[in-house]
Amino acid sequence: MLRGVAKKALASALLIAGNTPFFLPFASVLGLTLLIGVVREARRPFWAAFFTFLPYWVYHSFWIYNLSVPRELKTLLAFGVIALSLAHAAVFAVWGWQVGR
Repeated sequence: MLRGVAKKALASALLIAGNTPFFLPFASVLGLTLLIGVVREARRPFWAAFFTFLPYWVYHSFWIYNLSVPRELKTLLAFGVIALSLAHAAVFAVWGWQVGR
């Protein structure tokens, strides 16, 4: 169980490291390879992919929260970032479900 969580966290971290501002292209390849392995060996591939991609999308959508808007809208932006990240992770979870089949 814990090994699976550690693999998902590592895959997510590698996918994040492969993009801006870090831009380590080999990390994306390693992260995707590890992700495919995790999804294929998971009992529930949909949730394995979902919880791997969720931190990835939270990280990459966080810039929206840093927009220059009135303070009253910051809470709304936080909910928007969470909703957007959940939606993106769900789309990629369907991909994980297909890979795991």
